[in-house]
Amino acid sequence: MLNLLKELNQVFGNQLIEMFKSNYSIFCIIFFLLSLSFYGQVNSSLITIKQAESLSYDSEKTSAKILHGNVIAEHNGSLLYCDTALFFEADNKIFASGHILDC
Repeated sequence: MLNLLKELNQVFGNQLIEMFKSNYSIFCIIFFLLSLSFYGQVNSSLITIKQAESLSYDSEKTSAKILHGNVIAEHNGSLLYCDTALFFEADNKIFASGHILDC
């Protein structure tokens, strides 16, 4: 990389090199800020169960928690209402069935 910069300096002068350095710095700063914004979204996107009349779980058969009766789940500020749901907590997934309403 250093050799390339030296060759560019000989051909085009310092203006092109300074432009490349400043654009590279701007790119690095933007990339860093974007990566921070994506990192912050990871923790806020967990599904939480707000309500269920009953919960059953058999770890020998499945990793899903089976929720029955007026299930309410929240994800990023949105509420999911349903009759029955399979909640895979480790994968942060939920499968709803029966009178599903998403608000």
